[in-house]
Amino acid sequence: MARCLVVSPDDQLRHTLGGSLASLPEPLLVKFVPRYPQAHEFGRLIDTVKPKVIFLDMCNLEAGSPIARQTLRMMDQMAPGLVRIGFDWSMTPDVLLDSMRAGMRGFVSAPFSGETIQEALTGLGIQTAGVC
Repeated sequence: MARCLVVSPDDQLRHTLGGSLASLPEPLLVKFVPRYPQAHEFGRLIDTVKPKVIFLDMCNLEAGSPIARQTLRMMDQMAPGLVRIGFDWSMTPDVLLDSMRAGMRGFVSAPFSGETIQEALTGLGIQTAGVC
């Protein structure tokens, strides 16, 4: 089964994205992380879940959260090849630019749908069946 991580301290945003991931045609194993993880937790998540993609909430990064920025640095160091897709409530030019600077390869904004998630993954050359 395909695997992914969804990292977001925003319960509603995480739940909304999760519903869209559940509507994809292929079954996914999704691990939800309700906060930006510390290094030891992130390493354990990568080792145990073995995700192909991580969806990262960009809301706190946009607000300049040091914890969100630390999570990005950990991703660069501990999982440099992991595909990262940013997500947020909206896609403003500033949010999109922050996302690109943070190394996101894709971005989706609410309202999410299985189709928009599928398009983001396909646009990155990723087959849904082997992604998350």
